[in-house]
Formats: sequence, C-alpha cells, structure tokens
Amino acid sequence: MKAGYDVAVAGDGDAAVQMLADQADNVLITDMIMPGSLTGIELIVYTREHYPDVKCGLISGMADGLIEKLTGNLKDLKILSKPFSRAYIADFARQFGD
Repeated sequence: MKAGYDVAVAGDGDAAVQMLADQADNVLITDMIMPGSLTGIELIVYTREHYPDVKCGLISGMADGLIEKLTGNLKDLKILSKPFSRAYIADFARQFGD
C-alpha cells in the first residue's frame, strides 16, 4: 500500500540524526526502542531541540501508562501503539498534516 508519502528509513538513531542534518524532513516517526545509541525518546528530544519545525511521532509496544511516564515532558507527542496495520500508520502520518 502506497499512501503518497516519500519515506526515508534510518537503521538506527544515529543514522536518523545524520539524515536530519543532510535533509531536515517535515515529519519524524520513530520507534521507542531501536538499535544504536539513542532511544526514540532521545531522538525526539534531539530533533525538537535542533529542528523545531520537524513534527515528531513515536511508535511503541509498551503499555500506555509506561509510555506516558517515559514521555511526560514531551508535550503534544503523538503516539501510535503496536501492533498496527499499514492503514493505521498511514492515518498516523496524516495527523501531522503537510
């Protein structure tokens, strides 16, 4: 299913930081837990500090209460819970607008 988005994929948080430096995108959607030295939350904090115009979303398989505890200081963070379908990720991406 193609939802009309150009998607760039980073293998880990460090690669995502480099991609942002090379081409700051409109939206960053990251998983909570990923390989490399950064968690998804750390990547979002970094992105908000260095690229404030980039809208950020988080994907997680953790229970909602734990997610809220871990992301409490990240205001207005959109979170997509696992598991999800391709249709749900497309709907999640649409929440960020153009």
